[in-house]
Amino acid sequence: MWIAAKFFLCVCLFPTDVFSGNERSHTEDNTESHQEALEQFPTSILEEVLGDYKLLREEVLSLRTTHFLMQAEINELKENQRESAKRITEIEHENIHLRKENSYLRRLTKDANTKNHLQNGTFQQNHISKRLLSPAAVVPSTSQIAFSTLMNSNIVDPHDNKIFMFDNIIVNSGNAYNKNNGMFTAPVKGIYAFFATVLTFSGKKLESQIVRNGRMLCNIYSGDNTFDGSGSNMAITHLEVGDAVWVKIHDIYHDTGVTVDGPFTTFSGFLLYETD
Repeated sequence: MWIAAKFFLCVCLFPTDVFSGNERSHTEDNTESHQEALEQFPTSILEEVLGDYKLLREEVLSLRTTHFLMQAEINELKENQRESAKRITEIEHENIHLRKENSYLRRLTKDANTKNHLQNGTFQQNHISKRLLSPAAVVPSTSQIAFSTLMNSNIVDPHDNKIFMFDNIIVNSGNAYNKNNGMFTAPVKGIYAFFATVLTFSGKKLESQIVRNGRMLCNIYSGDNTFDGSGSNMAITHLEVGDAVWVKIHDIYHDTGVTVDGPFTTFSGFLLYETD
């Protein structure tokens, strides 16, 4: 009953809607009737109602302020969320870029390691080769002896023991090879390496030899029934000063009418090291 009386007084005294903020629209007669109704209530009740109204008004204003601040905070959170989403997208792109760079660097590192491994392997192989080619009797050599030759023309139906005349000299360091007789003559005592290739036309075969002072060092087989056939061999030997090495036809094994292709037939050699 008491609460209903307070509500009635609020409506009579303050026709404006506190919560919605609408302006009072009552007529002057209504105001007079309200005033007559208020005169019937004690002054203490009226003062209490006015106090409650002020408190309610202050509370509404406070709620409105709080609502405004909360709305501003919500807007700020939304903006931060948009910035965070944008930053996440940028980080993902940076992550993709870094993965690509990492993959590229791994390939470079792998290639570099492979190259270093190959270089180290080559170094070790060369080191082993030097040790194998360095016996106790090796004398430091100041001689630069090497030659490489081929023939300008073909040899048709060669006879037994015919010497190959390699008349086209590519290299003749030390002038130890003589194209006039097809022989290499050792200018210094040492270990030498010789290599020869002989090519024959198709349908015929022959055997040839690398010889030292007429004695065979190795045989070379050339020939094919269908295609041109080449044969090669290598000899490493010790030579005294004045020893001679050359390439010749075998004294028995060569077909009649065989043709040797001169420009594809070669003879080469070099000094490995001197001996005492």
